Amino acid sequence: MYDEGVGEVAEPAALDEPAYIVLTAVHAFERLDLRVIAARADGWLSSSPTTVRLADGSYCVCMRYGVVVFVGSSDTAREDFLEFLGACGAERKSQPEVDELIRKYGYLSQSEVLDLYKTEPDMQDIPHGTAHLVHGSSEGRFTITYAPGGLSREEIESVGYGHLSLEEALERYNPDVMKDGWNEMPDGERVFYISTPSAGLWATKEKLGDR
Repeated sequence: MYDEGVGEVAEPAALDEPAYIVLTAVHAFERLDLRVIAARADGWLSSSPTTVRLADGSYCVCMRYGVVVFVGSSDTAREDFLEFLGACGAERKSQPEVDELIRKYGYLSQSEVLDLYKTEPDMQDIPHGTAHLVHGSSEGRFTITYAPGGLSREEIESVGYGHLSLEEALERYNPDVMKDGWNEMPDGERVFYISTPSAGLWATKEKLGDR
C-alpha cells in the first residue's frame, strides 16, 4: 500500500484470532474527587480524563459521578483500586448483593474461593464481590479483629473475623495519640499503626513521609 506524501506503509498483519479488550464499568461510588485521586495514585497517567495504571499493568478511567471504567483489569486489581478510592474519601454506593455474598461465605483463602467459584452461580454472577472475599482474608497467616461499630459480635465472627467493641478499640488504640508506624502500648504490646490503610498500601514512602 502506498500513501502519497507518506511513503510505503506496511500492510497490517493478519490476526489468527480476533483481538479484543475487556472493559468493565463499575458504578461503585456516589462521587469521586478526581484531584485527590491524581495526587495520591502512584500509577496516575492523565488528568483528562483521569486515568490510572493499576498494579497488574492494566489501567482505568475515573469519572467524577462515581463510575470507574477498567480496561483489561483482573478482578483483584479492580478490587484493590476500589479499596484505594474508598481510602481517598469516596462514598460507596450500596451493594447489597456483595453484602449477601460476604454473609453467606465469609472471608476465605484464595484456594477455597477458587474451588467454590467453579460451582457457585452467585459467585460467578458478581466476580468483583468474589474477589473481595479473598481481598479481606488473611490467608491464615494472622488474625483479624474488627471494631466497626454498628455490627454485632455474631455478624463479625460469622465471616471469620474477631470482634472488638468500638469503644474499647478507641480507648486502647486512640488515633489522636497513635503515630504512623510502630507504637509501644503501656503493657508492652507493640503495634504498627497505619492511619489510612488502603492509601498506605498504594503510596510510596516519600508520600507518607510527612504524615
